[in-house]
Formats: sequence, C-alpha cells, structure tokens
Amino acid sequence: MTDTLPYNEFSPYKLLMQYDKLRDLAQGKPVVPSTLELDVSGMCNHNCRWCVDPPGTHSNTLMSAAIALRILQEARALGIRGAVFKGGGEPALHPELGRIICEAKTLGFETGVVTNGTRLAHWAPAYLEACDYVRISVDAVDETMRMDIHGVGDFTGLKTSISELTASRQGRRHPVIGLSFCLEYKHRDSIPQAIVLGEEMKVDYVLIRPVFGEEIGYTPSHTPEEAESLRSCIRTHAARHKSNMMVFAGDWKGDAEYAASHGVKIRGMVRRDGIVRAENCNGIEHITKQCYAAPLLLVITASLEVYFCCCTRGLKQFRMGRLDYLKQEQALTVFFADRQYKQQLSRLRNCECLPFCTHPLQKYNEVIEYLRLNNKYHTHFI
Repeated sequence: MTDTLPYNEFSPYKLLMQYDKLRDLAQGKPVVPSTLELDVSGMCNHNCRWCVDPPGTHSNTLMSAAIALRILQEARALGIRGAVFKGGGEPALHPELGRIICEAKTLGFETGVVTNGTRLAHWAPAYLEACDYVRISVDAVDETMRMDIHGVGDFTGLKTSISELTASRQGRRHPVIGLSFCLEYKHRDSIPQAIVLGEEMKVDYVLIRPVFGEEIGYTPSHTPEEAESLRSCIRTHAARHKSNMMVFAGDWKGDAEYAASHGVKIRGMVRRDGIVRAENCNGIEHITKQCYAAPLLLVITASLEVYFCCCTRGLKQFRMGRLDYLKQEQALTVFFADRQYKQQLSRLRNCECLPFCTHPLQKYNEVIEYLRLNNKYHTHFI
C-alpha cells in the first residue's frame, strides 16, 4: 500500500496538496495561509553565535496561553491547518507549552516543534501525544562543541533525552523526530559523527547544512570557498549513508558565496515562456524578482507582531501588523483586511526582502510561476 512508504512527510510532491492555493496565487487571488508559526516565547536560554533570529528579536516576552489558544481557534476557523512552535525564542521555555500544543492538536492542526532541546524530557509526553514532528537543533557532536556553538554544556543530558524520546514511540511512526546540525567550516570533520549520533539515538532524519551569513546580518566565519567545500563534504557523506535514517544535505547558498564562487551563468537557450534559467541559481526569486508564495506562511511572535515568512521574522521594516485582542475580538481576521497588511504583502511579492531570503518557498514559487504562464507548451506530452 502506498501509505506504507517510509517518510512520505519529506516528499517534494506534498506541495500538490496546496494546488488550489497555488493556482489562486498565480491568478492574483487572496489565500488563507497553510502554516502558522506561533512563537509563544521570545525568550532563549542559549547563545548561538550564528543565531538565525535577527539581532534584537529575543526578549523576555511570553505569549499568554489564553491568547495563544484564541489565535489557534481563530486560525483554525479561517482554514489554517498547520501550526509550528518555533523561532523568536525557545518554545520549551513557555510554562504551558504542553497545554498549547495539545489544544492545537485537538483543534485539528498538524503540529510541529523546533527546539534547542530545552526541557525535552519534561515536554516529551506532550510531544508524543500532540506533535507530528519534533526537530532538535543539536549542532554539536560533543560537550565542547555544544558549548562553543550554543554556549551551554547540556550535551550529555540532551543525548539521553533524545534517545528516551525516540524509544517512547514504541515503534510508532509519529512524531517524526529529527536532528539539525548547522555547521561552520572549522567543524567539517564532525559531519560523520553527526550522522552516527543520529543512528545511535534512533531518530528519523539528520539535517546538516552550513551556517547562514549575511542574510542574518553578521559576517560569516568562513569564506565563500570554505562554505562551498563544507557543502561538498556534507553532500558526500550524505550520499554515502545507507540506512533507514535519512540524511539531508542543506544546499542553500548565501548570496555572497554564490556571487564569489560561481557568478551568474545563463544557459544559452531561453525557453519560449520567456523565463531565463540560471545555473546554480539561489532560488527562482532571484530570477523573477517575485515571491507569490509568501501568503502561504504566517508568523506571529510572542509580542503579537505578524510577519509573513520565517526569513522576515524580527525585521521591523517587514512587519505586517500587530494583533490587538484587547480591542478586537477577532484580531487575526481583522488583520487580513488591514491596509498595512496589503501594503506589506505587495512589498514581499516584489521581493524587497530578497537580501534576507534563504528561499524556503522556492519550490512553491516555481509552481506558481509556471501556472502564471499564458502559453504552456507541450502539456499533453507525458
């Protein structure tokens, strides 16, 4: 049976489940987001040198559980079906995270948590009951490396908690549990160890990628040439790995790296649809200068600021608005009708945020760009 195929959660074809929305976006129609990223905590207890949140994003703010539940209820009524707890801080620091994610599941959301591993054992029962996936940002293969990158010495306890979490599934498929490793060039020799760690802890996948750089607002610790070498090492080890655990090699390139190591190589043939493809291009958005897929995501921070796309989270110039549940019973619904939202959405569509983009919506934008074509050739050839 096809539903027994392993890990269809990672299939690139899952975007077909969004076809109606992709078609509407191609036709310029408004859509309800598919995924809500709810940052219930602005606090973070780690101090990662390459933190993907822009400087100034973290705060001592915690979203009240009552407001979080109101947002989830309203989002579900609007038609949003995915809820992810991540970003802007560490979600596990919220004292009522378990209650919130369990309520999200009860409301009918697919739910996910992205965590640095804080309080993993404490929240394990809620994760097992309510989450469809849990991703842990490990980024280290030993205590020294964890301290160097995250600024905390919790590696031994974290390994134990992850192993206990995977064992508690008792052979069940869900939640899918994965480890992420964001590495610098100096840590390239740790790639095989990261894969072995994933095997030892019996997780479902390991994601390994180079650290981000200029898009996040800091100078990378490695040169473009070193970044390319690191990426090559990751791909090599990922390709060699053979087991039921999946190993993903993050292939995203920063703009500085792409420009320095490749330049822009345009293919000799221009397709009849008028779109020119660039080899090794860092996202179709760089070619079209358009991002029609941004409305598929919705980010609400602990301070109730609203952003579209995780890449703009915390960038005040791209804030879409702020929810005010003291004045508005249906603040999220009101938000979608607000003039500021529509103005900012136009800016995102025109890729004004491109310097900060890590291209999470590239595949969706590729489909939308095809659907926007007036003339689609060879459509009856299989």
